[in-house]
Amino acid sequence: MINETEVVGSDTVEPPVCPFAQDVRLEHDPRYAKLRVDEPVSKVRMPHGGDAWLVTRYEDIKSVLTDSRFRRAPMEGRAVTAATKDIGKARSAILPMTDPPEHTQIRRLVTKAFTVRRIEELRPRVQATADELLDAMEASGGPADLVAALCLPMPITIIAQLLGVPTPDQRKVHSWVRAMLSISDHTPEEVAHATAEFKAYMAEVLEERRRTPDDDLITQLIQVQEEGDRLSMDELHSIVMLLFVAGHESTQNQITNFTYTLLTRPDLWQELLAHPERLPEAIEELLRYLPLGFAGLPLWTAEDVPLANVLIRKGDSVLLAKTSGNRDAAVFDRADEIDFQRAAVPHLAFGHGPHYCIGAQLARMELQVALGTLLRRFPRLQLAVPDEELRWREGAFMRGLIDLPVTW
Repeated sequence: MINETEVVGSDTVEPPVCPFAQDVRLEHDPRYAKLRVDEPVSKVRMPHGGDAWLVTRYEDIKSVLTDSRFRRAPMEGRAVTAATKDIGKARSAILPMTDPPEHTQIRRLVTKAFTVRRIEELRPRVQATADELLDAMEASGGPADLVAALCLPMPITIIAQLLGVPTPDQRKVHSWVRAMLSISDHTPEEVAHATAEFKAYMAEVLEERRRTPDDDLITQLIQVQEEGDRLSMDELHSIVMLLFVAGHESTQNQITNFTYTLLTRPDLWQELLAHPERLPEAIEELLRYLPLGFAGLPLWTAEDVPLANVLIRKGDSVLLAKTSGNRDAAVFDRADEIDFQRAAVPHLAFGHGPHYCIGAQLARMELQVALGTLLRRFPRLQLAVPDEELRWREGAFMRGLIDLPVTW
């Protein structure tokens, strides 16, 4: 039964700002556990405008992700509740912010490049890239910054090759993407400048591919457009931005954060050294356990929706705390522990339902290659500085280290 008094009351109390104060480094604010029990759907204030409902329980999050009443495309005449400076103004052309049938049509085009078979065909290329990068790191001698040596260049090289972004331009595009994913570590002017630079650059790349087709995903998408499909230039820009972000920014931080966790938990590192066959399960467990970033892009309700004894009104914004869902004790036994021998792990790190991450298999494969190669080639890998001296990015959409000094 919906408690209308509770709903009205929740609007009269100043909601906490999300992300929470203790959502730093790779820590998970303890208030999520309390919210899951006491107030699984609660009001929060966004850092750049507006309030939203924060959903913290696993089953409720899955329910929202498969319920067509929760929409992603910005509602006409109403600004999207802002998680970042730029994404708060996002256009409906961005794939995660479209709804069926538009989303289904666009996704069908993009997923052709991310089939299990296509990803496995990429594995030798990814392995060769990792080996080449680690050869250079080893030749230079320790200590070395693992972010600069492997975690960043490996995924950015692979997604850039897949998309057809020239190698000399990869770092430049990466800097623009990072600014666009700012919560508070870039000024609005810097975000606007990065967005404009990225769009101008991609316009040049798209025009070049139109004149000179190549064997890459951008060429495929352009050809679909020219065959009369609905992809506009704005949509092509947005899709490429999404693929570049998901294809390197997320994976870079996951490789970094997973390696950091293993190195600061020697028992886990030693377990994988002794049982390398457990690596795929270990990656799934780390995906479940470790927070990657903010709660994600906001949704909104197309009509009044009851959820967990709260009535979410039409037009309200909704945020999904997936890491909180992944720590839900009602679903995961010993949810706050890392267990590489855990049984099935139906985590929410890649989402659920129609918007399940199209690059999930690529991310998994790159994580397997990166971590597996480090374990095999550098079994004595360790931090080169005390844990407390490590530098973490602040005010960014995704959590991660600025650098990861290691020795071996």
